[in-house]
Amino acid sequence: MQQFIRSNTLYPENLKSQKINGRATVSFTIDTDGAIINPTVSNHAVVNGVEIFALDQQALRTVMIMPDWIPADQDGTPVKAEHSATVNFGSGGMGGMRF
Repeated sequence: MQQFIRSNTLYPENLKSQKINGRATVSFTIDTDGAIINPTVSNHAVVNGVEIFALDQQALRTVMIMPDWIPADQDGTPVKAEHSATVNFGSGGMGGMRF
């Protein structure tokens, strides 16, 4: 997944050229069929106390285009599972995923 995030996240050029760094976390549910549902930005990219909406939107877009996952299972039955992905923009490098 880290490679997918690195390869598919777009760092807005105007922010990149200004060296504006940030990190946004997107929370989502993996449905019983492996689909990503209900993605929301749970930790906004903030620089000097100001939310950087463009970074939040890029992190959300990246999660929304991820391929389906293998669903969690409980006793052999697929179940929904909560996850989150943290997308880093800038000095820490692109991508990254934290569960």
